[in-house]
Amino acid sequence: MHRLVLLLLRQMSNLRSLPGKIAWIAAGLMILIFAMPIVAISLPSVTLPGIRAMNVTSSQIPLYGESSRAIILSQNNWTQWIPGSGQVGIALNYSLNGLGLSGVFPASSRPQAFSISRILDVNVTTYPLMYMLIKVSLSASYGIRFYSASSGSSVPLWAENDALDHRPGTGASENVQLNMLQLIELNTGKIFNTVGSVTIYVERSASSQATNFSLQISRFEFLNFPLTLANKSGSYHAVYVGLNQIQLDSSSSLRSVQFQGRVNASTGTVFVPYFIEGLSAYPGSVVSIGNSPADISVIMPVTSQSSRSFSDNLPVQTFAVVFVTASGTFAQVTVNSISLSYYSPTAQTSAAPSQRWNTFVTDAFFYLALPASVIVLIYSRLVKAKTPNSLP
Repeated sequence: MHRLVLLLLRQMSNLRSLPGKIAWIAAGLMILIFAMPIVAISLPSVTLPGIRAMNVTSSQIPLYGESSRAIILSQNNWTQWIPGSGQVGIALNYSLNGLGLSGVFPASSRPQAFSISRILDVNVTTYPLMYMLIKVSLSASYGIRFYSASSGSSVPLWAENDALDHRPGTGASENVQLNMLQLIELNTGKIFNTVGSVTIYVERSASSQATNFSLQISRFEFLNFPLTLANKSGSYHAVYVGLNQIQLDSSSSLRSVQFQGRVNASTGTVFVPYFIEGLSAYPGSVVSIGNSPADISVIMPVTSQSSRSFSDNLPVQTFAVVFVTASGTFAQVTVNSISLSYYSPTAQTSAAPSQRWNTFVTDAFFYLALPASVIVLIYSRLVKAKTPNSLP
């Protein structure tokens, strides 16, 4: 700053050789050059369109979690299942270990399917989670479709593209668990409290050769993991970090959510982080815990392609970060920060930050007193330059 003042004075001293009007114009230009940086500093900052970050850690509510022990409504009476009418070439077997369906898809130029069904009477508000242990041969695909008995008629609660339809057989046992309330509302746009029946089918696309298939069900249950506060060390199947209403500009779009914190869990715990927005669930990458406690930093992409069905209780809030264990249990989760990454198509101007008294004094000196002194000094030099008796 001092060097700038000396340079300005040196340049002003050279103005005496210029005509009066030109000298004043030059002086004005130099004063503007000196003042513009100060004016620019005092202006509010402008952020161009693009990706921005918002820290929402202060919006979190007290943590809560799902108990590691579920309340179970068993549907393991295998004799309740019956094959679809008119189906031939299949065998339906019952045992203490479960249910088995086997048969042959004949050679056909059209897709083939076989199905089995049973009646249910399940209140999915009380037992929102459907759990099934199922094994389907690699030669077939399968699907699980639920119906609600409403006013004496069967109402489909499924959709062709939902998480339970057209699943490829793996030849290995699969744990299938999801939130029925979320699935039903996503499929129908309505809330149904009761499930009245279920159909499971196996299918194969057109083929010129006959194909053997098999389907086995070992468990079929509806679950409820009770929710409880998780502010103390415990044993939790899932932990919820609820967030109060998040305010984003209507033109902005959320791209991802980042969570940073610490997890205390049983040795070998494997979990999946989710960001929940209403009925949409956006998972992050699977995390494995070796030594506990462990510091974690996870990112959950928020796109229409990343939205998935949810396997556990939906959070109480519209927005939440949820950690769901695939194996093991949580003892405690500590939140360090939660930030949103979003895209804004418009520029934003931030208001000038408030200043404390000592900052006001410093600013007044540098931005008011010092420039004013320089201007007065420059003016006096110009006056002297016009006086005949002034020294060179």
